[in-house]
Amino acid sequence: MRAKTLFTINFGGGVAYFFNKHIGARGDLRYFRANGLNLNDLEASGLTFNRFDFWRAGVGATFTF
Repeated sequence: MRAKTLFTINFGGGVAYFFNKHIGARGDLRYFRANGLNLNDLEASGLTFNRFDFWRAGVGATFTF
């Protein structure tokens, strides 16, 4: 498969909450979508998709010094 550039959308947001001055938690939710992707090109590599878009969530701990 040949490399090419595609128009891609990525949007989302997150929050952070501190329990005290040094320890906190954070969360993030994002949406990704690639436009103009020919899904038949991916089938040659063994991957099959109806469309290429997905949500991603992340959580973590936050420490300050």
